Amino acid sequence: MVRKLNYLTVAKSDITLAVSIVNQFLLALRTTHLEAVMRILRYLKKAPGKEILYSDYEHTRVAGFSNVN
Repeated sequence: MVRKLNYLTVAKSDITLAVSIVNQFLLALRTTHLEAVMRILRYLKKAPGKEILYSDYEHTRVAGFSNVN
């Protein structure tokens, strides 16, 4: 189930952090990790239309920002 959620993070980036945390424990899953996966699935069921929309403004430049001390 966690591996399938990894593929879904491409389309729904709002679950990326939660899935990556559960993914760290793939080899030693416990009940709490299963509960976390079920919570992610419940979130996805309640929010089917909530996703980040990327618009095409015909920009060809990629800009990144960082706040590193």
